[in-house]
Amino acid sequence: MKHTKSQRSNTGVKVVAGLIVASQVTAIADDAKPPVASNDAVETLEPTTVIATKFERDLKDISASVAVLDIEQLQNEGVHSIKDAIGYRTPGVIATSTSGQGGQPGSLFIRGTTSTYSQMRLDGVRITGSNSGGILNFLGANNLNGIGSIEVIKGAGSSIYGNGAIGGVVSLTSEKGEGEPEHKVSAEYGSFNSMIGHLSSKGSQGNFSYNIGFTAEDTQNDSDSIIDGNDFTQYSMYGRFDYQVAEDASLGLSLRGGDAFYESPQKGDPTTNTPQKNNYDYLFGSLFYENKINDLWATKLTFGFSSEDFDSRGFTGDYLGTGDYLKSDYDTNTDRYSLYWDNELQWNESHASVVSAYYEHGAFESNYATNKKRNTYGASLNHRWQIVEAFSLNGRVGAEDHSDFGVEPTWGAGALYAVTESTRIKGNIGTAFLAPGFSEAEFSPGLEAERSLNWDLGVEQDVRGVALSATWFENDVDNKIKYEGPDSNGNSTYRNADDAKASGLELAASTTIDSIRSNVFASYTYNQRALATEIPQQYAAAGIDSELTDQLNAGLVGTYVDQAESYNGNSIPSYVLVNLYGNYQVSENVKIHARIENLLNSSYLLGDFTGPNYYDEVS
Repeated sequence: MKHTKSQRSNTGVKVVAGLIVASQVTAIADDAKPPVASNDAVETLEPTTVIATKFERDLKDISASVAVLDIEQLQNEGVHSIKDAIGYRTPGVIATSTSGQGGQPGSLFIRGTTSTYSQMRLDGVRITGSNSGGILNFLGANNLNGIGSIEVIKGAGSSIYGNGAIGGVVSLTSEKGEGEPEHKVSAEYGSFNSMIGHLSSKGSQGNFSYNIGFTAEDTQNDSDSIIDGNDFTQYSMYGRFDYQVAEDASLGLSLRGGDAFYESPQKGDPTTNTPQKNNYDYLFGSLFYENKINDLWATKLTFGFSSEDFDSRGFTGDYLGTGDYLKSDYDTNTDRYSLYWDNELQWNESHASVVSAYYEHGAFESNYATNKKRNTYGASLNHRWQIVEAFSLNGRVGAEDHSDFGVEPTWGAGALYAVTESTRIKGNIGTAFLAPGFSEAEFSPGLEAERSLNWDLGVEQDVRGVALSATWFENDVDNKIKYEGPDSNGNSTYRNADDAKASGLELAASTTIDSIRSNVFASYTYNQRALATEIPQQYAAAGIDSELTDQLNAGLVGTYVDQAESYNGNSIPSYVLVNLYGNYQVSENVKIHARIENLLNSSYLLGDFTGPNYYDEVS
């Protein structure tokens, strides 16, 4: 038995099974072997990173706090959504939903900050801007299909990315097709009538490569409130196309779009048994050209475009009294166009610079506020100096000029010292800012940008094959924008309030145990301070992935989330979730997978915004 509050997401045991069929035997044979977990679905064990400097660099040469997630391992675990992939397993980072289950808007908390303080980028293009709805809806709807890498840069190292990078930046890169063409069909069915079907094809022919796919998904979610309807349905597609123009030059196009529908019973009207009904349509695209002109100069030119439509029909969820809810027809449209020019200059073995210039245009339309447009011009310089083999410094400066706001500069610096082959110390300091959003500035003239000074200091140590890391971070935010209340006409107003601070400790460990053909990871985050009460003070994750036979692998992943408090003061209890998964390779081109989510049948909630309205449910 468990209790479900309005705005609560409680999930019972969920059993899922699926089948993957591939038609290209040669290409699949290598993938067919169940991969042993790359210890770092948790932390940065990938050898290279792009997000730290905008060009590929060895991870060991980067001072910034960067996590590179292992997509193959996450898919091996049966993780389906981008939100769940980021999840809780990367220290200092939470991707979850505080408004409901599958399909509901997601939240991104990086180092004690909320969603508005972090950026998301897709194929080098910023896809979140002046209103946080973009990041919330994108996280709620998007799946991992077609994604080749997920990187997270945390804290001071993200200052080169401009507005909204106070907490950090999540960068998604579409997977490039390679090798002989292969075609896959997968189908999955599980609890709560959850169904996912996926078709894909990828490969290369001569100088041309491609990766395309289509996904259909539907679930009734786990809910039994007095209002019927908690469904989520989505049809999505992706495509990436690359052409090798010359040996060191390539042209590419990526597309990602979808049509999502979800119901919100917690925001519905119990007197008519009507849930809120929401539609989210999106299309993101980028056209990019890369050229290594010579040993000194590499250049990258990217044109990005996106369109997001969000329509809501139903009720606000603001409780006024029995049977008395505010009717809400809420429509928004956000269009963005952007152009980025990034250049890497390798002066010599000791000095390298990345120089960037960019333009971004955002247009926001809504039926509840005045339509807004913002043009942004920006530039940044990042320079790295390898003083000796074991010690390097880097410095960063940048500035953005907003058409409706003005100029905001940023700066940063970092250092990396390899004490021994197995011990590294690194630290960063930098500034960042968050400009007022369109809705905040609408009826609050004179708002200033929120500005931050943040730093971190960490150590990485290898002890007999066990990779350990510990990092302390602090982030001081000035001019924090807070809701003031309605004006005489009922319009929402905001003001710059007192300063705020986020600080905490990040720990991670991972190793490979060859004797049992297993990989193990663990991570822990302690938020001494956070910018919102919804962020738990502590959370941790641990898991093991084992290759039991050449055909069978299985694993267990557990997550602990400390208690928190909703913005209205209601308590959000702590909880533990355990997921079990397995994969069996039937033949070279047929694989069966199964997983059990919430193995312990824990009762938990992700958000509680409306008070103690309990409903019973047998799970």
